[in-house]
Order: sequence, then structure tokens, then C-alpha cells
Amino acid sequence: MKNNQSFFLAIDCFFEKKREETVRNDQERISSRNTLSIKF
Repeated sequence: MKNNQSFFLAIDCFFEKKREETVRNDQERISSRNTLSIKF
């Protein structure tokens, strides 16, 4: 049971990092789009 718990914890951590990366990429995409709209 203990082993299982740490396994799920690792998966949870992994997906949390993936989500953070996705959010960061989205924010960069949005900010670059905003920069483009400011230029024109």
C-alpha cells in the first residue's frame, strides 16, 4: 500500500509539472500575441 501511494504521488507530481508547462506556454503565446497587436 505504501509503495502504491508513492507511485501515485509521482504521477501526480508529473502531471502537475506538465500542467505548469502548458500554462506557461499559453501565457507566452498570449503575451507574444499581445506584443504583435501592440506593434500594429
